[in-house]
Amino acid sequence: MDKVLEQLSKLLGVGTDALEKAVNSVGSNYQEVYQTLVHEMAIKSVADNFRIVTIVLSIIGIAYYLLIGANYYIEADKVYPNKDNLQRYKKHAIGVSKIFIPLYLASLLFISLSPLLYPNLNLILELLNKAGG
Repeated sequence: MDKVLEQLSKLLGVGTDALEKAVNSVGSNYQEVYQTLVHEMAIKSVADNFRIVTIVLSIIGIAYYLLIGANYYIEADKVYPNKDNLQRYKKHAIGVSKIFIPLYLASLLFISLSPLLYPNLNLILELLNKAGG
């Protein structure tokens, strides 16, 4: 049991004494808690990586729309603007938006709802914070 407690404390990055108090307050044994937390830590790491991907996606999306907008207004400011180019910029921006915006919204939804996928981990971490671990 001590090995499981040590593995759990390494997984969470906390001391074994504080972790033992937190697990005992929940009323579970270490083996069950360990198996559950390993699974939930995997989900949490995916959610954290998804957060990074969403930030990168935001930066790329903003840069893309600024570039398309700049090209459109540069073309529109010409004395004789090429209507085909203007139409092509509009079509391209709308086409990319049909893919980009739903993916972006889905990733934001996943990020905002991801704490619901690892409730036990949140509970243990909150108990550890209150216990000073």
